[in-house]
Amino acid sequence: MPLKPLFWNGHAYTLSIRRHWNTFFGLATICEVTRPRLTKFLPEGAGYHISGLHELVEGAKDYFDTFDNWWSYSCRLCDQYCDFYVMERPREGNTFAEFHSTYINDRTAVQNFAKASRGYIGPDEWKLT
Repeated sequence: MPLKPLFWNGHAYTLSIRRHWNTFFGLATICEVTRPRLTKFLPEGAGYHISGLHELVEGAKDYFDTFDNWWSYSCRLCDQYCDFYVMERPREGNTFAEFHSTYINDRTAVQNFAKASRGYIGPDEWKLT
Protein backbone atom coordinates (compact mmCIF):
# COMPACT_ATOMS: atom_id res chain seq x y z
CA MET A 1 0.00 0.00 0.00
CA PRO A 2 1.55 3.34 -1.01
CA LEU A 3 2.04 6.09 1.55
CA LYS A 4 -0.34 9.03 1.49
CA PRO A 5 1.18 12.49 0.91
CA LEU A 6 1.89 14.33 4.14
CA PHE A 7 3.42 17.63 5.23
CA TRP A 8 4.00 18.00 8.98
CA ASN A 9 5.50 21.33 9.94
CA GLY A 10 7.41 22.14 13.07
CA HIS A 11 9.09 25.39 14.00
CA ALA A 12 12.54 24.19 12.83
CA TYR A 13 11.78 21.14 10.62
CA THR A 14 9.29 19.90 8.05
CA LEU A 15 8.55 16.20 7.56
CA SER A 16 7.08 15.32 4.19
CA ILE A 17 5.93 12.32 2.23
CA ARG A 18 5.33 13.17 -1.39
CA ARG A 19 5.24 11.68 -4.87
CA HIS A 20 8.10 12.50 -7.21
CA TRP A 21 8.48 11.66 -10.88
CA ASN A 22 11.75 9.89 -11.56
CA THR A 23 12.60 8.82 -15.11
CA PHE A 24 14.20 5.59 -13.87
CA PHE A 25 11.66 4.50 -11.22
CA GLY A 26 8.57 6.27 -12.53
CA LEU A 27 6.40 7.76 -9.82
CA ALA A 28 8.26 7.25 -6.54
CA THR A 29 7.42 8.05 -2.92
CA ILE A 30 9.91 10.36 -1.24
CA CYS A 31 10.12 10.71 2.55
CA GLU A 32 12.26 13.57 3.75
CA VAL A 33 12.99 15.97 6.56
CA THR A 34 13.97 19.51 5.68
CA ARG A 35 15.06 22.67 7.39
CA PRO A 36 17.06 25.62 6.08
CA ARG A 37 20.19 24.37 4.30
CA LEU A 38 19.39 20.71 5.03
CA THR A 39 17.45 17.92 3.36
CA LYS A 40 17.65 14.33 4.60
CA PHE A 41 15.89 11.50 2.77
CA LEU A 42 14.36 8.72 4.85
CA PRO A 43 13.55 5.08 4.11
CA GLU A 44 9.96 4.14 3.35
CA GLY A 45 9.60 2.49 6.77
CA ALA A 46 10.12 5.87 8.40
CA GLY A 47 7.22 7.18 6.35
CA TYR A 48 4.85 4.65 7.92
CA HIS A 49 6.10 5.59 11.39
CA ILE A 50 5.68 9.32 10.68
CA SER A 51 2.17 8.74 9.27
CA GLY A 52 1.11 6.86 12.40
CA LEU A 53 2.39 9.54 14.76
CA HIS A 54 0.88 12.32 12.66
CA GLU A 55 -2.48 10.53 12.72
CA LEU A 56 -2.37 10.56 16.54
CA VAL A 57 -1.53 14.26 16.56
CA GLU A 58 -4.38 15.04 14.15
CA GLY A 59 -6.74 13.00 16.33
CA ALA A 60 -5.84 15.13 19.34
CA LYS A 61 -7.33 18.35 17.89
CA ASP A 62 -10.48 18.00 19.99
CA TYR A 63 -8.40 17.55 23.15
CA PHE A 64 -7.19 21.17 23.16
CA ASP A 65 -9.11 24.27 24.13
CA THR A 66 -7.94 26.29 21.09
CA PHE A 67 -6.52 25.56 17.68
CA ASP A 68 -3.42 27.65 18.54
CA ASN A 69 -2.62 25.44 21.54
CA TRP A 70 -3.02 22.31 19.42
CA TRP A 71 -0.88 23.82 16.63
CA SER A 72 1.88 24.68 19.11
CA TYR A 73 1.77 21.10 20.43
CA SER A 74 1.92 19.68 16.89
CA CYS A 75 4.88 21.87 15.87
CA ARG A 76 6.86 21.11 19.02
CA LEU A 77 6.24 17.37 18.67
CA CYS A 78 7.35 17.41 15.00
CA ASP A 79 10.59 19.18 15.97
CA GLN A 80 11.25 16.77 18.82
CA TYR A 81 10.62 13.78 16.57
CA CYS A 82 13.13 15.13 14.04
CA ASP A 83 15.74 15.87 16.71
CA PHE A 84 15.49 12.40 18.19
CA TYR A 85 14.82 10.01 15.31
CA VAL A 86 15.98 11.83 12.23
CA MET A 87 18.81 14.10 13.32
CA GLU A 88 19.94 11.76 16.11
CA ARG A 89 20.74 14.52 18.55
CA PRO A 90 17.96 14.89 21.07
CA ARG A 91 17.97 17.92 23.28
CA GLU A 92 17.35 17.70 26.99
CA GLY A 93 13.65 17.41 27.64
CA ASN A 94 12.98 15.67 24.32
CA THR A 95 9.78 13.64 24.70
CA PHE A 96 10.99 10.72 22.59
CA ALA A 97 14.36 10.52 24.36
CA GLU A 98 12.67 10.38 27.76
CA PHE A 99 10.21 7.67 26.78
CA HIS A 100 12.69 5.70 24.68
CA SER A 101 14.98 5.36 27.67
CA THR A 102 12.15 3.77 29.68
CA TYR A 103 11.08 1.47 26.78
CA ILE A 104 7.60 2.97 26.48
CA ASN A 105 6.27 3.13 22.93
CA ASP A 106 5.99 6.31 20.87
CA ARG A 107 2.19 6.41 21.03
CA THR A 108 2.36 6.79 24.79
CA ALA A 109 4.99 9.52 24.40
CA VAL A 110 2.69 11.45 22.01
CA GLN A 111 -0.21 11.14 24.45
CA ASN A 112 1.78 12.17 27.52
CA PHE A 113 3.34 15.13 25.69
CA ALA A 114 -0.16 16.33 24.79
CA LYS A 115 -1.33 16.00 28.41
CA ALA A 116 1.63 18.14 29.52
CA SER A 117 0.98 20.80 26.86
CA ARG A 118 -0.77 24.14 27.35
CA GLY A 119 -4.50 24.03 26.72
CA TYR A 120 -4.96 20.26 26.95
CA ILE A 121 -8.51 19.45 28.09
CA GLY A 122 -8.78 15.84 26.91
CA PRO A 123 -9.15 12.58 28.79
CA ASP A 124 -6.50 10.97 30.97
CA GLU A 125 -6.37 7.97 28.66
CA TRP A 126 -6.62 7.97 24.88
CA LYS A 127 -7.72 5.01 22.86
CA LEU A 128 -4.42 4.11 21.18
CA THR A 129 -5.30 2.23 18.00
